[in-house]
Amino acid sequence: MESNDSQETTAVTSEPCKVEGGEDEWEVVNETLVYADCVGAVESELMEPGKPVLLVDLDTESPLIQIGPAIFQGTYAECLGTNLIFEKHHPAPGTAQTSMSAATRPSIEIFASRTKTSIRPHFTYFGKTSKNLNLQRVFLKPKE
Repeated sequence: MESNDSQETTAVTSEPCKVEGGEDEWEVVNETLVYADCVGAVESELMEPGKPVLLVDLDTESPLIQIGPAIFQGTYAECLGTNLIFEKHHPAPGTAQTSMSAATRPSIEIFASRTKTSIRPHFTYFGKTSKNLNLQRVFLKPKE
């Protein structure tokens, strides 16, 4: 199945710091939001939410990303403009709103069935980025 699915990724660069108890604790030094674009033929089940993702060498020019069993090699590019990223929130069951303004109220009861219940998702702003990570699927072979 051919598709041009996209996945968003947040890259976090961290370094250990000492705390009073003598234990190492990670502190977020720099957080960068990156738009990851899987180019080419990608199975739709790879892009389902909840798949394990392994990120390797994000701070290099060609990072490797494993999504489920698939491995991708990436290259960074600046995008034209800015990518805006939103979170999708589904309405809770039983909280659907009836949408019918005064202008659309039916004049005859036969049209009353045209009243629609709004079950549209709600989107909230998450972040923006000007970096793209273009991912190409690669197939690894064992060493001989």
